[in-house]
Amino acid sequence: MIKSKPQIIIIFTFLITISSTSICQANSHAQILHKFNLHMNRIDILLRKGEFKSACLEAQMAHKLIEEELLYLKNLEPQYNWGEIKNVLISIPDLHCNKSNLG
Repeated sequence: MIKSKPQIIIIFTFLITISSTSICQANSHAQILHKFNLHMNRIDILLRKGEFKSACLEAQMAHKLIEEELLYLKNLEPQYNWGEIKNVLISIPDLHCNKSNLG
């Protein structure tokens, strides 16, 4: 029995490490979605206020986030049409901003 206790402790420690890593990754992915949602809320508010240049910058940041994190976003929100969302985000600068001023 004494010989098996270290093995059990090692296995238990390994399982805790795996769970902690999974939880950290899930939190990180949830933060990506949270960041995207913040961009979308800001875009809505800025467009309503007529602050088009700021809305365009937010749209560009949200678009970039989708480009960089699409797999995670699709896993978190599979029912979203991410292609259509990207198209809308691209259209905001086209409709509301002078592209030469966006840098």
